Amino acid sequence: MTELPASFRDIEWLILDMDGVLTNEQAYWDTAGLVIRDLLESPAHLGLDPAQFTPIADLFYHRMNRGTRSDWRKYLPPELIVTCKSRGINSNWDLAYLVAGLYLAPLFSPFSSLCELLTGPSGGSGEANGSLEATAEPDSDSHPAGVPAADLGECLAPIRKRLQEQVKKEEWDRFLRLRDLPLWGAYFRKQNHRISPVHNIELRVMDDFHPDIRGLRLLDELNRLVETKSGLRYTLFGRRTALWEDCRDLFQQWYLGESLYESVYGRSVLYRPKPGFIHREEPLHGREKTRACLTRLREAGFRLGIATGRPRLEILTPLQEWDFLSFFEDERIVTHDEVEAAEAELKKQGIPELLGKPHPFAFVRSIYPHEPLEALLQYCAHPIPDARKVLIVGDAVADIWAARQIGCPSAALLSGAMGITGYRQLEEAKPDVICHDFVELTHALINRKGYSG
Repeated sequence: MTELPASFRDIEWLILDMDGVLTNEQAYWDTAGLVIRDLLESPAHLGLDPAQFTPIADLFYHRMNRGTRSDWRKYLPPELIVTCKSRGINSNWDLAYLVAGLYLAPLFSPFSSLCELLTGPSGGSGEANGSLEATAEPDSDSHPAGVPAADLGECLAPIRKRLQEQVKKEEWDRFLRLRDLPLWGAYFRKQNHRISPVHNIELRVMDDFHPDIRGLRLLDELNRLVETKSGLRYTLFGRRTALWEDCRDLFQQWYLGESLYESVYGRSVLYRPKPGFIHREEPLHGREKTRACLTRLREAGFRLGIATGRPRLEILTPLQEWDFLSFFEDERIVTHDEVEAAEAELKKQGIPELLGKPHPFAFVRSIYPHEPLEALLQYCAHPIPDARKVLIVGDAVADIWAARQIGCPSAALLSGAMGITGYRQLEEAKPDVICHDFVELTHALINRKGYSG
């Protein structure tokens, strides 16, 4: 049996991350893999693998729905998931976007050259001196060598005026849109670009980014993989870009399925079928065993909260279906919805702060559900009062980092880690205790020294 530190006798609250603790993340990882493959191969998007799939988009989606896990995760190998999690990528929206960005960024590497074709050599500054209709030869001074202006003009003609305006105004955060990817794909296909799974692509997360860069900053750092003119920083990628929002929407379509997506968002999915991976979810340890653990913890006097990166609907739906919801106090269930609302409130104040994990906001909001936002942010910056009474339970280094920042003890569960690499990364994060799973942690807490129950 796991031996807990003596200080764990003071614990009164358990704040749980959900994926890898109670819920199985496989459905989310399957969805993330599908989104990446959809972006790269579907004829509705880049369509860079036309040899394997019919150019009719609807048939692509039928084929993908009949696929297997290896089909869905063609571009998302387990090692890459482990590596991203080790760098503090906790949300599967961000996971899908980061990995897609690793494939997309090299395609846009001559971006300053493309911008010169859009508005002339001045790039995003000053008056345009050229357009997509340029027809000069590749070695002409009117555009950089190796970028065929005629091909670019023909493929991007439907969105030329909008792109020209965005380049002039340097509105890079809204330059790349999901709906435009078929046009970009047509251009890349003319240049004979292809996408294929990259051997050891997970190493790029380590090699291309400084080790101190972690969490959501990695999404912004994708821009460093895009070659630009000296002194001009483009922001094609990042957590606050239109492309991130579009990718999140595509993720929701695949994960919720067409019926639930349409009822929640009030609009239809573009291509069918998308039956929804949410309906494949089951508790990580089965319904009966998990319910027994939650019952024992509550009977022993522990109070339970949740801090998850999932949207509220996506955590309430399975908890209600499994009849687990009554174990948690509603006001202490903190989801992406509450994090997003807090970020929006800060944005109104001119503060563009991101509060997703590894930021401890979600945990602090669960501990102090009635405190105003200003007070919560102050708590996030220092060890909280009575931190010893709150145990943060998670399966990712982001949870451990967040717990340490607010001074709370942490328990890392290996049930969400992937192999020996995942174990080592959790161990290096230095939680107060490492348990095999939630069942083992429950048993250890119930039987901790000084408790008779």
